Amino acid sequence: MRHPEVLAGLVLLWLVLFRGAMRLRRRGGRVDYARYMRSAAWGRRRRACLAAAGWRCQVRGCPARARTAHHPDYARLGRERAGDLVALCWPHHRAIHTRARALWRRRQRVSLRQVTDEVLGRWAA
Repeated sequence: MRHPEVLAGLVLLWLVLFRGAMRLRRRGGRVDYARYMRSAAWGRRRRACLAAAGWRCQVRGCPARARTAHHPDYARLGRERAGDLVALCWPHHRAIHTRARALWRRRQRVSLRQVTDEVLGRWAA
């Protein structure tokens, strides 16, 4: 692989988010996250999010190319609206999930959206 850091980032993200629980609840039903992430519908939503951001990371001052569409929360997983996703570069996507995991381990009540907004500079810690 030409970019081992990308693979390492994907593996880390996978471990942080899914630690054995492959299904996420959604109003009485279940969404198979892994299957959804492989679907054509997700591919279209991801590309639309990245294109809307001009393929640039949405963290203030970051000149990097956006590679991921981040879910600040999973309330509308599978039914995302344009504003539900954030275009990010790999390092910032990893930073959000690493920070959220560290706060959750310290039993601090913080949502993934709050951590996302903090990293994006929208919310003061």
